Amino acid sequence: MSAPSLRVVVAAVLALTAGSCDSGPTAPIAGEVEFMIVSPNGPEGAALIELRTTEVGLVTSSGARVFTGGTGDNTRILLVRTNPGTLSFRLTVNDVRRPAAASLLEIAGGDNQLRELSGYRIETKAVTQP
Repeated sequence: MSAPSLRVVVAAVLALTAGSCDSGPTAPIAGEVEFMIVSPNGPEGAALIELRTTEVGLVTSSGARVFTGGTGDNTRILLVRTNPGTLSFRLTVNDVRRPAAASLLEIAGGDNQLRELSGYRIETKAVTQP
């Protein structure tokens, strides 16, 4: 076999084997994702979060009352605690590997006073493991 035709065969084999190396399932994995507000100020009383998605399933929280509402392609979630503490919620989603992007719009301390948003972040983790 000549050098140019050998290169063609090697390139073809590499192209075929590259497509067969699968990094995991491609089908969606339905389940729950937990969103937790990480606070630089300690216990919180309430928060307003916006999710950039219209595909919102069941929203639950073990420590707060949950209120939801939609505005176009976004869904807002209001969490209200009776006793200040950590604010988190779980969301049923179509694919736990691609949770909705979440933004913190407002946050209030245990004294019901609004706080500055700097230093806050929202962490997400799949409760249902892919």
